[in-house]
Amino acid sequence: MRSLVFRGSGALEIVEGEVPFPGAGEALVRMKYCGICGTDVHNYRNGIAVQVGTVMGHENAGTVEALGPGVNGLALGDRVIVNPMPRCGTCYWCRRGEYSLCEIGSAREIGFHPEYPGGLADFLLVRYPDSMIMKVPDSVSAEAAALAEPLATSLHALNMSRFRKGDEVLVVGAGMIGLGLIRFLKLSGAGRTVVIEPSEAKAKLARELGADLAIDPSPGRDATMKAILDQSEGIGFPLVFECSGVASSFRDAPLFARKGGQAAIVGFCETEVGVIPRDWILREIEVKAILGYYEEFREVIQSLGMNEIPAASFISGIVSLERAEEEGFRRILRDRDCVKILVDLELRG
Repeated sequence: MRSLVFRGSGALEIVEGEVPFPGAGEALVRMKYCGICGTDVHNYRNGIAVQVGTVMGHENAGTVEALGPGVNGLALGDRVIVNPMPRCGTCYWCRRGEYSLCEIGSAREIGFHPEYPGGLADFLLVRYPDSMIMKVPDSVSAEAAALAEPLATSLHALNMSRFRKGDEVLVVGAGMIGLGLIRFLKLSGAGRTVVIEPSEAKAKLARELGADLAIDPSPGRDATMKAILDQSEGIGFPLVFECSGVASSFRDAPLFARKGGQAAIVGFCETEVGVIPRDWILREIEVKAILGYYEEFREVIQSLGMNEIPAASFISGIVSLERAEEEGFRRILRDRDCVKILVDLELRG
């Protein structure tokens, strides 16, 4: 089988190997699609959060190929998605239902460690199928199913925030997570929704998904702040979602919120950011960090099955594993209009 292996910053290699055999309590998934996440691209560029020798890929859809002894509730040929983060079910956080904080989850998350390879391969061995594999109904296409993981992140951000029906909302960044969030906001009855996004193509898509207005931040920080105040009666928004992962946006998102408002931090920022806490304290701003998802996969699959989310709108391209580095990772780095690239593991060449 083929696997796309991380060899260091800016380097991937296709490696041929043996198809793994599932042991007791394990399942083998034949991969159909794997989405390239922004986190994968950051790791490809700088290698900060992924080890050399890792098969990346945590946005996975495929079919059950083989089952080890003791696996219940699955059958060969089942169409499935794979939650990349297992849960122990017994730690303090699992007992509270806060599964993204599980003590073992991040250490065993697929696609970040060589010993837990991800879905950029022909087959994916799932060691904890009870908590990681979910069946996909026939009403959801394989392409749409591959979007479930990032959409679950978007929905979790909404669920973890202070959002109430009718709230006016500002979303910073119209990448995959921000666009998914905009769609869920509208499905949940949000009031006026404004997005900050420099790409006109992404801004257009954001409006199609439910945003009322897009602000281009290219003119600079002062002009962006003025535009935000002009759209919020001069006081800022009650709820701001930072979805870009850009350091300057992390710094500014709390300043876009009105007094007593909330800034929800969803984008993954890996750099040190200089902030002045006084600016938050004097305005009683709540800064809420949000990670992953708890039980949102099921609701996402339901929404996809009901055609509430136009999955095709998010997909900028579909490529083979052989072309994934150049037409996937590198394209995302150079093309700011790109939203989501899927790798089709059935393609060759």
